[in-house]
Amino acid sequence: MSTNLIGIKIKQRFDNGILSSTFKSEFKFEKFFINIQQAGYRQIIIFHDENNVEDIFNLFNSIDRYMQIFDGKFIPIISMETINEKEQVVSGFEEKIKSFLETRLSYFSSQDIYKGVHSKLCEPISYLDEKILNSWLQLQDELDLIHQSFLYFTCDNHMPIDIRLAHIIENLEPLSKYISEKNKFYLSVDVDGKTILKTHIDAIICKYGNILFQSEYLKDKDTFLQLLVNSRNRIMHTKRKFNKVYIKGPVNLMYCGKFSLLYRTILLDILGIKETDYLSNLQKDLDFYNSHLNLINDFIKNYL
Repeated sequence: MSTNLIGIKIKQRFDNGILSSTFKSEFKFEKFFINIQQAGYRQIIIFHDENNVEDIFNLFNSIDRYMQIFDGKFIPIISMETINEKEQVVSGFEEKIKSFLETRLSYFSSQDIYKGVHSKLCEPISYLDEKILNSWLQLQDELDLIHQSFLYFTCDNHMPIDIRLAHIIENLEPLSKYISEKNKFYLSVDVDGKTILKTHIDAIICKYGNILFQSEYLKDKDTFLQLLVNSRNRIMHTKRKFNKVYIKGPVNLMYCGKFSLLYRTILLDILGIKETDYLSNLQKDLDFYNSHLNLINDFIKNYL
């Protein structure tokens, strides 16, 4: 690195516990030098060749969003400070850091249901280098509001759980169009040359969600898909004019969790992460939502 560089050092950890895994990685990315290590807490240090603090903030947010795909939740920031090459604290940037933390988007605080160890698929740092970071920044840009919407509907914003699920389901349509454009699967056409929401959901589940939704598909695939469509359609009609069966109560929470897993496995696939690298953890995560919440059997019995 050049002399007289100013960087940002961020520490992250949950209030009620330490991060168990230990790792370290450092690499150069364009004008940035990145050092990430974890031992009890996660520490990310980013320098910029031209000391552009705003660009450092933006890159950190992107790295944090990348980590969330693997971790299943955002890890809170416990400290943030400017440093020199010797990691000595440099003053004069306190107001910029304060402004960054105060104006950070609300979706960087995950909902409680995603904060347990059950959310983790694999260690993000094991795959983070210049090449995959570049791929992630491109994917993040292409997904645009699709990804931001997903993060917003899984964050700690006190939104009713049925509204969360309705919007997550609605997000599957533009997501399936994006995936089909990348030649990940063929998207069939339905009525009047258009593709209906049910077909979008089915295409995604058949490609990526065979494990996650195996019980539902084996019992009654068509009824399950229609329940999802009905649950989404509630945001488009008044209650008086909507008399179809839809997902109710805590079951919404279970499916928010399962669709969160589905969405993240899709991103991992696009980024080139092999399913065998996280399959065992995916099964554990699924068991949590199916068994620990003790809802799946009642749902299949009462709905399908």
